[in-house]
Amino acid sequence: MLLVWFQDGASVAMRSILSASVTVLLVASCSVKSVRPWGRVGYLHLDGDIAASVGPVSAGVSVDSLGLDDHEAVPNIGADFDWDPIHLAVEGLVAGYDGTGITDAVLSIPGHPSIMPNTPVESKVDVGIYQARATWDLLPSAPLDLGVGVGVGLIDYGLSIRPTSSPEPHGIDDELPFGFLTARVGRKFGNFEFLGHISGLGFEFDDEEIKFIDLEGSLIWTFWYMETGAAALEVGYRYIEIDYDFDPSLGHFNADGTLEGPFAGLSVRL
Repeated sequence: MLLVWFQDGASVAMRSILSASVTVLLVASCSVKSVRPWGRVGYLHLDGDIAASVGPVSAGVSVDSLGLDDHEAVPNIGADFDWDPIHLAVEGLVAGYDGTGITDAVLSIPGHPSIMPNTPVESKVDVGIYQARATWDLLPSAPLDLGVGVGVGLIDYGLSIRPTSSPEPHGIDDELPFGFLTARVGRKFGNFEFLGHISGLGFEFDDEEIKFIDLEGSLIWTFWYMETGAAALEVGYRYIEIDYDFDPSLGHFNADGTLEGPFAGLSVRL
């Protein structure tokens, strides 16, 4: 769950970059060594807290207190493109959580009256995370794939918190484009393959501070070989952490959250 006010121009630019990346991959796929489209469903748990105030913030409103800490089925689709020693990956993940609870701290969202502690609320969070990653193998002839590279991403989110005594929800809808460093590791064992990646970003600039971590490990079992490719079953675990702190002259805003849990899915290698 990431909440941030960001300029529209930067958001449009990132959408253009992501669209161009997907277009290039699709055009180039005719010459790629292998293409592996995949689809998964993750059983992911949301955790974290939100703090917003016109003055100093002493505590945040926890996801647990808002009733948003359940596990939910989260769809995740993507594709891997291999031009040894170059590997490219694109993916999109969309998660939604809603629930009822009681605030455990003051929450002041600009443009809305403050929500005081112990206020019964109905809450909803929707978040989409879209990434494109490119890595270069450090040891292209070794049995272990180990590569490093860079990536771009976009987080699209919406938050709505409505006190049960009020007809008006307090909400934010926005996007955050970002870039990051990434690393990839892979190892084949007969019909099985382990594949993992780690991506991360952390920086502080003026009144903003951002941290992004994405860890994933999956075991892929190829169970069906075809004349033009193969089909496989995937199981694994995903951990995503986002921490954003914004301290402008009009107040203070902080949101940190994690999405984590197991996933399973199918892939086809062409």
